[in-house]
Amino acid sequence: MVNSQNKILFITTTSPAVNPRLVKELKLASSEAITCRFIYFRLGNWADQESEEMVNELKIPASQLDATRHNKWAWLLSSLIQLLSKSLCHLVKNLFLTAMALDRRSWLLYRFLNKQAFRASLIVAHNPGALFPAWFYSKKHNIPFAFDMEDYHPGETNIPVRQKRSEFLLKKILPHTAYISYASPLIGEYALRLMDKPHPYHFLTSNSFPQDEFSLNPGVRQTGGKSASLKLIWFSQNIAAGRGLEMLIMAVTGLPEKIELHLVGNLYESFDEEWIKPHKEFIIVHKPVKRTELHRMLADYDVGLAIEPGKDLNNEIAVSNKIFACIQAGLYTLVTNTAGQRELIHKNPWCGMLCEPSVKQMQSALESIINNLDQIRNNKEKRFEKAKALAWENESGKLLSVWDEVIPGNE
Repeated sequence: MVNSQNKILFITTTSPAVNPRLVKELKLASSEAITCRFIYFRLGNWADQESEEMVNELKIPASQLDATRHNKWAWLLSSLIQLLSKSLCHLVKNLFLTAMALDRRSWLLYRFLNKQAFRASLIVAHNPGALFPAWFYSKKHNIPFAFDMEDYHPGETNIPVRQKRSEFLLKKILPHTAYISYASPLIGEYALRLMDKPHPYHFLTSNSFPQDEFSLNPGVRQTGGKSASLKLIWFSQNIAAGRGLEMLIMAVTGLPEKIELHLVGNLYESFDEEWIKPHKEFIIVHKPVKRTELHRMLADYDVGLAIEPGKDLNNEIAVSNKIFACIQAGLYTLVTNTAGQRELIHKNPWCGMLCEPSVKQMQSALESIINNLDQIRNNKEKRFEKAKALAWENESGKLLSVWDEVIPGNE
């Protein structure tokens, strides 16, 4: 068992509000009485206030670094280092230069860690910008470090030079990790291919959530329409172009049936003007809410939408947070046919259906749902119960087991 004398240092170049995997790990370690500390960034956007609230709720020692222009000298220096590193990367392959070229927050984190004396038993890095600083700190203090891959980072961009730099960083550092966790089976496969030798500790931790965040009967809510309507829900940080919503709106527009499309997130003005206002007869926009409140909201809907356009390799092989939230809430889930999501649906066919990313195919899928709406609603409780097998409670045990293995001194 992991004992209470162990100390885990979690680091990220984002913030708790945009990294639910980090928050779940922090809560898990805290629940096991493991001494924790974490380092995160002020981003200068909507996430800052929510992150502050989450940090207060966690009651875990934390250090916040500033990624904004508020600290002018740090911002200017980190930006100059990134520009210089990008230029030098064209001339020489160097791990430090590659890391700094990819993310200027890496330098801010690297500089901060160099001044610390926190004697951790294990370092866990989230996000690629934290990978080099974690590796360096690990070498300096002779302690193990791990990396959580929520995404396949070389596949997050279609720019070849960034792809190559990200691959170089992962190839050089991943073999030195105590373990690698990843958010989808395919992300794991792609990451492991980068290494010359098999890695001894690697495992899937899905983007699922604690089951107690979901309920079948949270009470009656006013969702803006009649109960006879098919209620669809889509949510993300931002309601904007390039997320597959254009295709969805066009598909709903072409159907005569009464459908409500509910969108939750920060609405971009340009998207509002072009797509929301012209279709306000069936679109209802909700402002962003906290994750737990959103998960309770989901009980009021029929169908959750996990629409991914497959815009890059990572988008094609990832399995998002939202698909697990919809499934765990008992919603019938309409899922675009990307490789990562297809694998999940094939393993759990009871939770929803696949759809090709086109207006015509989406219309056909919605027509099928409408024709079977009574059955879909009647099976909601069965889906809710089956989804408990996917919950975070079942995933978290993997982390506890590997912490027990890789932290020195555990028995």
